Amino acid sequence: MDSLDFEFVSLSEAKAAAAQAATKIAVNGEAKKSEVEQDWVSKRQQQISFDLELQPETQQWLEDLPEEVRPVKLPTKFARVANKIARAWRRPAICDGVFEELLIDHRGTRQGFPEEVAMEISALAEYYRAVAYPKKSDVWTLR
Repeated sequence: MDSLDFEFVSLSEAKAAAAQAATKIAVNGEAKKSEVEQDWVSKRQQQISFDLELQPETQQWLEDLPEEVRPVKLPTKFARVANKIARAWRRPAICDGVFEELLIDHRGTRQGFPEEVAMEISALAEYYRAVAYPKKSDVWTLR
């Protein structure tokens, strides 16, 4: 069995090399972003005034939530996200998708929410699935 040769490099050198390889690839003389580094900012939905402040329906939804799951940081830091959850709240198929989109990074490159906001969203999702809109059993799942 042949042995593998390794080159010893520092962690900072390895990170720099990985970043350089991932950021740009030259194609036909033009610099193009690699698949690893997509320009997600340009693909985002444009924010409108509706997104920048809590809507009256969202404020009512927050007031109706039990105090133990009522988010505090989410509506103050991310009004758009709070509005989105509130709009989907009474539609379980849609709201489950909203929570999954917010809590799971399918792109692999998202920065994520600050920890306290992520914890609030997670607590809301648990409450939603366990108490507010639990999945109903049907004849096929009963034993």
